[in-house]
Amino acid sequence: MPESKDARPSSQSRRGPSRESVPSDTDPVIARAANVIGGPLGRYAAMSRRPLGGTGARRHVPVPRWRPIAAALAACASLFVALGVVQKSYCFNHGWGGGEVFWHACYSDLPRVYVASGLVNGSFPYGPDSDGIAVPVGTGVVWWAISQFVPAGPDSTSWFVGLWAVVAAGLAAVLVVVTVLTCRRTPWQAAHIALSPLLITLVLISGDLLGVVLVSVGLLLWSRERPLWAGVLLGAATASRSYAVFAVIVLFVIALRAGRGRAATQMAGATLLTWSVILMLAAIPAGTAVIAPYRTWLGAGAEFGAPAYLPELLGHPLPLGALTALAITGWILAILAGMAATFLPAHRPRVAEVLIVVLVVVLLTSKAIPVQSSLWLVPLIALAGLRWRDHLPWVACELLYFMAVWLYLGGRVDPLRALPDQWYAGFLLLRCAGLTWLAVAAVRQAIARPAAPPMLSDDPLATAAEDPDEVAGPAAGRPDALVVTFS
Repeated sequence: MPESKDARPSSQSRRGPSRESVPSDTDPVIARAANVIGGPLGRYAAMSRRPLGGTGARRHVPVPRWRPIAAALAACASLFVALGVVQKSYCFNHGWGGGEVFWHACYSDLPRVYVASGLVNGSFPYGPDSDGIAVPVGTGVVWWAISQFVPAGPDSTSWFVGLWAVVAAGLAAVLVVVTVLTCRRTPWQAAHIALSPLLITLVLISGDLLGVVLVSVGLLLWSRERPLWAGVLLGAATASRSYAVFAVIVLFVIALRAGRGRAATQMAGATLLTWSVILMLAAIPAGTAVIAPYRTWLGAGAEFGAPAYLPELLGHPLPLGALTALAITGWILAILAGMAATFLPAHRPRVAEVLIVVLVVVLLTSKAIPVQSSLWLVPLIALAGLRWRDHLPWVACELLYFMAVWLYLGGRVDPLRALPDQWYAGFLLLRCAGLTWLAVAAVRQAIARPAAPPMLSDDPLATAAEDPDEVAGPAAGRPDALVVTFS
């Protein structure tokens, strides 16, 4: 359907530099949606802006006043997490076990981990007499700290989930503020996080939000040209959720194209050191229990959400060795895809664009794609500057799969109410199509960006200010040192 004239963004000739961050000027979907709250911003209205300040290469870049934007979006993010408590109200009122948790779509890993790991007794989950819990040590330690505030009694499990909801609401607000600070010229991009329905459906299922926030803080520090501190935060993120290591790899590859290998090496070294220190400190009381999540992964078969689960639905499950080999091969393919997405486009791509591609390849070749893993991609959509027309189809696929997987799992308790295998397979493939759509959108945006013009000035501040990647950090405005071309 052709876009209506009044829904189109204002022309560039009428939109000066002060209007660059106005969402209704740049995104047709937002321009249409803005009619609900009074319409797009007037074509002659001007946005108040001020210099960024600081000591980085972009210190003279004029940016919108970010505090009111961050406050409004952080409040929305916390509200959406609170709505997640409402969405899981049945389990809060009737318990977290039995088949009804699937029919009411309120299943969560937290109650199971809370009881099985000894957190219910206030015990350290990585004690010497414990096999550990199947979550990385950073998340396990945070959950142990939360468990110390849970009152004893029959409702302790709900108390534990409720306290995590309070912490998660704060983490969601921090994630939005960090994203606003990273997207300095387009802070409204953080609305991709604050208004995501995945905050309602997924945050209370697991502790993935902790790793997501730590990765985002690490990317913020990298964008501010603090490679050592960025490595420290990314090391803590890796100890909380292993996918953070791919952020380190992508930053390293992007820095190589810009000839900033030294800064990338500092960041990677700090990441490895921080991760090692956290594991060694946890291993003092826990011993080898700290590596339980990695042992569990090695022994796990195909699980829900992954294409590797489809042969099991057909009655021909893949052997464990083949699954592990497929997952490891997927990591290699993801790194190669990230390198191709970095070195082939005419203009150096954004860090988040490449990281989306890498994570999608990792997910599609993994042993399982749990529903909560979608949280990893939400802040990257904002940092990549993708349009809502790319975000909304993906999130629609995620929500449809979210409902389908619980109906399928509930059928294991009550087969008369089950979602048939072929229907579940269809929703699984739909979700994979949504992930592929997101990766293609990131690649399409990177390829469409024209090559950077030759440097007309020796001043690195002038060239850094024009770099479209807010996360580029030490690579901002640098000429390419390594590219791949075909003649």
